[in-house]
Amino acid sequence: MFKERRRHSRLSVTWKATIIRLNGEKLPGSTDNVAPDGLNVILSKELVLGEPVRIELVTPRCHGTRYFKLDAVIVYSRQLDHNLGHAVGVRLLQPGQCYQQCLLQLDTSVGVA
Repeated sequence: MFKERRRHSRLSVTWKATIIRLNGEKLPGSTDNVAPDGLNVILSKELVLGEPVRIELVTPRCHGTRYFKLDAVIVYSRQLDHNLGHAVGVRLLQPGQCYQQCLLQLDTSVGVA
């Protein structure tokens, strides 16, 4: 875990993530890091800043496999070096208590290890 200019600490985890655009297009990817208010997803395609999206996350942690559907907006989209895809940052609109609790449990387990 590391601290940045953001309000919340980011947890470095790799979870399966699918970003769904308003037109129904599904873009599979994976998280690079997550936080209570946002996350970073690695995708094969660049997205538009300010674009509203839905994110489907699958995590093997937090007391078994968990599945989350989260509404978000794109806050950055940058191409990575050497055709590694695009880093897409999203701000979560209303993450929900279950998602928040999962991160709290994960943060606690990382702190103990």
